[in-house]
Amino acid sequence: MKRLRWKGRYQSGNQQQDQENKQLTQCVNAFVEASRSHEHCGGMEDLLVQMVDSTEQLLTQQRPRHEIEAELRQAIESQTPLPAYRSSACRRCGVCELTNHAPAAHLTPASNCLNLQERR
Repeated sequence: MKRLRWKGRYQSGNQQQDQENKQLTQCVNAFVEASRSHEHCGGMEDLLVQMVDSTEQLLTQQRPRHEIEAELRQAIESQTPLPAYRSSACRRCGVCELTNHAPAAHLTPASNCLNLQERR
């Protein structure tokens, strides 16, 4: 899976927004790396790929960080727990627990960076 890289086409012209979105790309990469540091099911790999692809699309639309975070949070909340959760295929990677505000220790810094635990 590819890492997110900041690209010129993501620039909005707003220096503060661009800096926040550059930091967001680092947070998404940290979350993906933390998620992949523990064994996980195939469904989780699909979710991570979708997360990176969605982030790229939203950055291309030059959306502000808080909107991108909200979209990522909504996607995770709507897709987790995954079908494999608590089955024999579940590897207890910790991502499905984000919806219960109980992330695994290896995910806490990255999920905090992305404000994934915020509820509306």
